[in-house]
Amino acid sequence: MRESEHPYDQVWPAALRFLRLDERCKIVERDGEAGYILFELTDRKKVFTGAMELVRVKDDKGRAFTKLIVNIPDRPVYSEEGLLSRLEQKLRDEIGPPPRPKTAGESRENRAAP
Repeated sequence: MRESEHPYDQVWPAALRFLRLDERCKIVERDGEAGYILFELTDRKKVFTGAMELVRVKDDKGRAFTKLIVNIPDRPVYSEEGLLSRLEQKLRDEIGPPPRPKTAGESRENRAAP
């Protein structure tokens, strides 16, 4: 499991593109509302079934972020970790760094504006 500081609405389409285009997985089922993607990964002519779950989360200050969970039962854990690492890199490359948290001073300035 990993946590991305990017909001779900940015992570979902990037994760779908990542699995289909970058990793060349077959998308078996997906549900953006429920936050899961079922996929098939082919390695050395063997097909492995996997699942990616994206969970919407807010921290104690109300900032949105996304939990990323990948499960490929018949593969070693390092293959799941590698997939998550490559997805995180894709998010940084396509979306850029996550939004910077606002400081207390910035919040007050925004409230004071007419």
